[in-house]
Amino acid sequence: MDGDGEIVAHVESLSFTDPWAKAGVMIREDIAADSPHAMMIISAGNGSGFQRRTQRSGFSEHTPGDFVSVPYWVRLVREGSTLRGFISDVGDTWIEVGSATIEMAQKVYIGLAVTAHNNSQIAEAVFDSVNAIGGVQGFEAKINFQATGTTTPPDYFADEGAVFGDRGSGVSYGWNMDNAENMRERNAARLRLRRQANESGTPMKP
Repeated sequence: MDGDGEIVAHVESLSFTDPWAKAGVMIREDIAADSPHAMMIISAGNGSGFQRRTQRSGFSEHTPGDFVSVPYWVRLVREGSTLRGFISDVGDTWIEVGSATIEMAQKVYIGLAVTAHNNSQIAEAVFDSVNAIGGVQGFEAKINFQATGTTTPPDYFADEGAVFGDRGSGVSYGWNMDNAENMRERNAARLRLRRQANESGTPMKP
């Protein structure tokens, strides 16, 4: 996302791998593990929360919201250096949970976030009605999670656990670590996806 904007999503379901397993929306400066970020989440057993890291390599902070559970709506808004998190039961009347001042670059990463909060299990979340507003250019890419050598379905890209890189056809994607030998247990990693250019050759933004 380039500049101000927001992301809204309906968290339909979340598996219970830990009371602090969570799903929601996130804005972060980059994909480094210590990146400044903000996220609005619904947890599996501890209600809603506005979480953030205001300084690189700093501590994460948590502001609890209402004790709600999925299905529920979450919203994250960026206006300058101010980030605000909201929740809603129906997706039109919003309750602000928290806000923070976080200095980030003009271009940031925006998307969905899920964590198991348990390295021995994999959390699964279902989102719908995802909508990004502002300096966001979207595209569709179908990625098939598969073992090396598996036939890729038509119109899909193959994900074999490789680190981020050029996968052809103007699309780059991959993980922040090599997961080729860890096909079904990637909860410790993050998938990054980027369209390099649109049909007119204009670069697409993160």
